[in-house]
Amino acid sequence: MANTKLKIMKLKITLLLLLSIFFAGSTFAQVTKSIVDENKVIIQANKTFLDIEPNVLEDFESYTDFSTAFTPWILNDVDGSTTYGITDVTFPNSGTAMAYIIFNPNNTTPSLGSDEELAAHSGDKFAACFAATSPPNNDWLITPVLALGENSNVSFFGKSYTIDYGPERLKVLVSTTGTNPSDFTEISSGYIELPADWTEYTYDLAAYDNQSIHIAFQCVSNDAFILMLDDVLVSTEEVTTGSTLTGTVTNALDGLPVEGAFVEIVGLSDYTDAYGNYIIEDVPEGSLTANFMGTPTTGNSPLTVQFTDLSTSNTQLVTCSASGFITYNNNQVIIPPSTTVTLDISLSPTLSGDEMRFVVNWGANPRDLDSHLLTPEIEGTLYHIYYPSGSQGSATSAPYAALDHDVTQGFGPETMTIYDFFTGTYHYYIYKYAGDGEITTSGAVVQIYNESGLIYTLQAPTSGTGRYWYVGTIDGASQALNIINTIQETEPVTGKRNVEYPEKPDSENNQRFEINSWNWVFGDGNTSSEQNPSHIYQDAGSFDVSLTVSDGTNEKTITKDGYIITNSAVGLISVSPNEAAQGDTLTVTITGSGTHFTQGSMSIWFQQGTSKIFYNHYYTVDSVTIEVEFTFTDSHSTGLYDVFVANYQGEMMMSSAFTLNDGPGGINDLLANQVSFYPNPVRHNLIIDFGEIEDSKSVKIIDINGRIILERMRVKQNEVFDLSAYDDGMYIVCIIVDNQVLYKKIIKR
Repeated sequence: MANTKLKIMKLKITLLLLLSIFFAGSTFAQVTKSIVDENKVIIQANKTFLDIEPNVLEDFESYTDFSTAFTPWILNDVDGSTTYGITDVTFPNSGTAMAYIIFNPNNTTPSLGSDEELAAHSGDKFAACFAATSPPNNDWLITPVLALGENSNVSFFGKSYTIDYGPERLKVLVSTTGTNPSDFTEISSGYIELPADWTEYTYDLAAYDNQSIHIAFQCVSNDAFILMLDDVLVSTEEVTTGSTLTGTVTNALDGLPVEGAFVEIVGLSDYTDAYGNYIIEDVPEGSLTANFMGTPTTGNSPLTVQFTDLSTSNTQLVTCSASGFITYNNNQVIIPPSTTVTLDISLSPTLSGDEMRFVVNWGANPRDLDSHLLTPEIEGTLYHIYYPSGSQGSATSAPYAALDHDVTQGFGPETMTIYDFFTGTYHYYIYKYAGDGEITTSGAVVQIYNESGLIYTLQAPTSGTGRYWYVGTIDGASQALNIINTIQETEPVTGKRNVEYPEKPDSENNQRFEINSWNWVFGDGNTSSEQNPSHIYQDAGSFDVSLTVSDGTNEKTITKDGYIITNSAVGLISVSPNEAAQGDTLTVTITGSGTHFTQGSMSIWFQQGTSKIFYNHYYTVDSVTIEVEFTFTDSHSTGLYDVFVANYQGEMMMSSAFTLNDGPGGINDLLANQVSFYPNPVRHNLIIDFGEIEDSKSVKIIDINGRIILERMRVKQNEVFDLSAYDDGMYIVCIIVDNQVLYKKIIKR
């Protein structure tokens, strides 16, 4: 007669351990079964281990009912004993010598589906170990090889069917070698006694991270009944193998390798060898970053700010520097995981003699802005230098100008260099080749360099229509710049519309995650989902601005505190005189517009940035004019000031028309005696003559809103500024000589 034990029906549940193991990338299934769940992969018959990431729960539902061998699990019946069955119940393999069995209580005869104590933790099936008729049990359920990543652990649910014969006993063990019992080490610190209710157990596998292991569930029960295991999960985090960045660094002038160039990416670096080669290993995958800029960031309310998205996705910044060369920066290098990326770098030599370089940077959109240079006649030929092969120019032969670096995925820098000038006019312009957005919202900036360094910075106009940004011209004989700075619909010089330039090879990388959503929070209660929104700040205050970007998988946020500062001005005032020097005492007449001046308390102050002077001086005035005496001392900073008047209601009026210069004997007096500005008023060209001043000097031209419209470093003794493209009105010329500053007002008509 078969050995059986009475089936116990009781209210208290007895836990039997049923195991389920989670295999990343796969479930424990028959070797020919295809897993089509998006989180699972296909198990092939020749697969020797199971990848664990992403995690997949082993619930034993895929195996044949009452099977005692279920690949890929490894079973070892060490005790070799026959097992107890269940009284008056039959099922395949009942009472046989076995380790574990796939038990489905619904399919026994008669069915035990109504016995709550035999219900699986999930689904219909669990792994069961029946009591040995020659106790104790020594039965093993072993996983196939598991390749762990990091932060690994194993969890499972276990119970005894009943504890009337004593609780079931279970050990959990790990092997890093084979599947013989002697290969395993206990991690459960002796056996655990399973209660009569499903209970979850979790064991840390961190000691085995980045190793291949087997996990064993050893039943060591002593004449109990049924040990039940279910829902086993081995969790681990994928370890991504770093990528390799390699390439060759060459001289943009002659194509020869550059030895000793320093290449760096995310803190990893290498120096090039004698052949210009470098290799950097274990480079992490490119990541999503959020960034933006706004123009302007300060002003009077209502203030219109144009925001430009500068975020990048799936990319890393690569820099390359070498003695005698301009540093290379490329923040659009796509680094997919676990691959080799080849990036050849061309370094431009530092400038000398009469050489001049144009460097353009911009935002993410449009994704491709192209530099174009039209030359005068050189050795009998007119040249158009731009991206097509054969048209990129040469540094050592005609046209002695070249496109050094063409960027097709946004941001820049894209560089164009004139290495030797010839008599005639050079025309430099930018063309929008591809991408969404317009040049006017691109945040594009052109910087112009010569032997002395940066001589000019120019922002793209924020108005105008067309695909062409006509930056300006250069006189080949004198190297004098003529800034045009207009957006237009026709090609410069030719006047042609809809010019078709050659197509470029597809530079899109399918492994790049494109940013597809933007969430702007402007700090005043308003938001936008546009990529490059324009927003009006109606009230005065300091506003934090944040941008959240997403590529559909990842999300990043950047917040810039106090990024926008607006002042509330309900009217304008005029200030006379609008200039003074340190040490002066003078009576300033302030005339208001509108009816905001009121009889009674008024506050007046001069403000430079966030610094205020003469704050909280109160005066009784009439409805139109205030006359106030001020004494300016050496403690007051020189420069431009906004003058504010506020009435008792807190309403403010302002003027941006007061300049404080150095006192007698200061640098300003010396400059004033030697520097001349003409003509003033100016219609087209403003000429600044520095006389005999030999010190290093630079010039900025500032509009009444405080925005720098032109800037030149290390200017010549006689410098020409073309103002014909700018609106009529008052401008401030800021001259810096040996770290001292002089301001001069000019009128453009």
